[in-house]
Amino acid sequence: MRTLGYYSTIARLAPGGLARGMARRVQGVARQALYRRRERLEEPRLLEAFGASTSEELAERALSSRPGGAWCEVRQRSSLLEALAELPGAGERALERARAALRGEYDVFGTRVCFGEGQPVDWSRDPVSGYRYPVVPVEQLRLERPGVDPKFPWVIGRLDCLVALGQGYWAERGEEARRGFARAFVARTLDFLQANPVGQGVHWTCGMEVALRAANLAQALVMFSDAPEARRPEFLVPVLESLAEHTAWVEAHLEDKGAVPNNHLVSNYVGLLVTGLLFPELPDAPRQVARAVAGLRTQMAAQVHAEGTSFEGSVPYHRLSVELFTLALVVARGQGVDLGARYAARLHRMYEASRAWKPPSGGWRRRWATTTRAASSPSRSGIHASRATSHRWERPSSVTRSWRRDPSRTRPPGCSDCRVSNPSGVCPRRGPRAR
Repeated sequence: MRTLGYYSTIARLAPGGLARGMARRVQGVARQALYRRRERLEEPRLLEAFGASTSEELAERALSSRPGGAWCEVRQRSSLLEALAELPGAGERALERARAALRGEYDVFGTRVCFGEGQPVDWSRDPVSGYRYPVVPVEQLRLERPGVDPKFPWVIGRLDCLVALGQGYWAERGEEARRGFARAFVARTLDFLQANPVGQGVHWTCGMEVALRAANLAQALVMFSDAPEARRPEFLVPVLESLAEHTAWVEAHLEDKGAVPNNHLVSNYVGLLVTGLLFPELPDAPRQVARAVAGLRTQMAAQVHAEGTSFEGSVPYHRLSVELFTLALVVARGQGVDLGARYAARLHRMYEASRAWKPPSGGWRRRWATTTRAASSPSRSGIHASRATSHRWERPSSVTRSWRRDPSRTRPPGCSDCRVSNPSGVCPRRGPRAR
């Protein structure tokens, strides 16, 4: 959302809404104060939480006796492989993504970065500018520097590469190749944890990034739960401790202090929900899951319009929101948690809006790449640079055509009555906007 959009949203808030924003700031300060005084989760408390008497028994408690049916559970592997087989090229794409992760290869907003198979990752380095952020307490870290953008190392530090390695572990048929993915998962995870202590360095400066990393790490750990490499105490103990530290950090640094919370807060809740549901034995998980469920229900209503469009008025951010809300729903349902009929219905409408915005010629993917690269360019004004591109389609979209076929449908975005920008560039009522 552009700055003007935020201010217009703030202007529509009742005084009570602004007061609640100030109250959230005060609550945030209190949460951070409690976080600084909290007792860190060490191995004895971790074993007690999982009902294990020894670190060797922990693997059985944490990784074998697993209730629920989340998509990443090992027993889901066969059904997932069947689904991949039904989609043309899906299995090959999954393996290629996994092998790229194995090579230490990352796509950083269109820039290819490769560290090499078995090599450590330079986690704190901006691969575009070459600047390396110091590993110091976040309070002492200066993020804003000319020509440097923390989003570049953040992309690498989200650890979605671990889920990609899990895809290879599941999709690969050869046993030795599967063991290679498991070894890479263990090495990459420990490399990150050792290079980025809690609360230090660029990867702890944004609650959204910490939350997404926790969700990725938790899902990947479950995917590898039957791999001997992942069940060793010298790996499993620090990883479970780190998951607890990640969620504690996110809960203490919820990004809800602005008058208009956005997808950062949604990411915070998704990280708390996914991690807490997959590992409910972690000491703070029940409270964090309850907070996340309530928060996601609230933010779905607050950040998504009734017709299914993101309030931020941006195609890229709409897609990001769809992915976040979907991950929460999929994991919650697998673990028997209901996010509510309204949540599911509005998410369904978000998919309908996404499908309507796809041009008939298949240009969505090309335009998507353009907006993503624009968002990451350090020569522009940060991520908001993508909005100027994402709102400029040169031809009528399927939103326009479907609305004309059936005007009784929920009004598509496009004019001031809708209170949201129209990514198609064509308003069914007023025609193309001036460029």
